[in-house]
Amino acid sequence: MPCTICGTNADEPTVGTAGPDVICGLGGDDAIFAGGGDDRICGGNGIDVSHGEGGNDTLVCESLGAHDTEDGGTGNDTILCDENDGCIVDLAAGTCDEDMLQSIENAIGSSLGDTLSGNAGSNVLSGGGSADTLNGRDGNDTLNGGTNNDTLDGGNGADVLNCGGGNDTISYLSSSTGVTATLPGPLPGGDTSSGCENLTGSSFADNLTGDSGANTLSGAAGEDILNGAGGTDVCNGGPPGVLMGGEDICVNCETETGCEG
Repeated sequence: MPCTICGTNADEPTVGTAGPDVICGLGGDDAIFAGGGDDRICGGNGIDVSHGEGGNDTLVCESLGAHDTEDGGTGNDTILCDENDGCIVDLAAGTCDEDMLQSIENAIGSSLGDTLSGNAGSNVLSGGGSADTLNGRDGNDTLNGGTNNDTLDGGNGADVLNCGGGNDTISYLSSSTGVTATLPGPLPGGDTSSGCENLTGSSFADNLTGDSGANTLSGAAGEDILNGAGGTDVCNGGPPGVLMGGEDICVNCETETGCEG
């Protein structure tokens, strides 16, 4: 996206307008003040401090080795991972790789594998074109998996889990209690899902049921009941690849591991 306001290679302030801007700091240690409007801000090289101020802004987290600060300001703001590098975003900790985040509600991944984690608010986390891990944590979150094999864990709250393309997994490993989950629903806590193929349970006693397609059901720890329902299904009594499920029961599964029956 071409810049509408461009800095230079010097250390300088860059100021936006009251409308929507695309602001590029370029070189130097910049202070960017976007003003009003829904802006897109890219600091560039140097140690930059970007202020979204008013509007619903998108701030770019870049893989340039600097320690930038991205402050969304007011509005519903998003951190966008650099398309050339997978990143780790933690909205609760306020970090995107080496950058510090303030007042950021949402995250969008890169074309590589990202890990995007929310905070106590209602977040929108969107993966990119590779295999991503999305963790909603607290709040009523929307998780969008993208086009590859993604793992979506909504955490607490009534979450919307849009798996997208690929062979995707809904995970309840973060749950503090056992869960009863069926694809595509009903799901625990008021969660809803679309386009999801697989389920992973909690560390407690779970009851997982697939749909008419090919599913992989993984019980993790605890005494679980895994029901493949229709399709050619794989049931793993313990954590994926580990035979430690205990008294797990698997039914209607084409392939079973770690199951008692």
